[in-house]
Amino acid sequence: MLQLAANITKERGNADAALVDDFFAQGYTQENLVDLILQISDKTAANYLHNLIKIPVDFPLAPTLELDTISSNN
Repeated sequence: MLQLAANITKERGNADAALVDDFFAQGYTQENLVDLILQISDKTAANYLHNLIKIPVDFPLAPTLELDTISSNN
């Protein structure tokens, strides 16, 4: 799925047919492809808005986690 998403983005919607075929061969459906395209378009629109309008981040940044903190929570 990741390769297909990257290819759709790079080729501006003209995805490599082999990647699309592989996507469906992995069990994904037409509906899943629509979802993937919507995710790509949402991320693209958000990036364009941020880059053009410079919307400030209005929430506090999450604290940096240390590896030992992550390991102890598992």
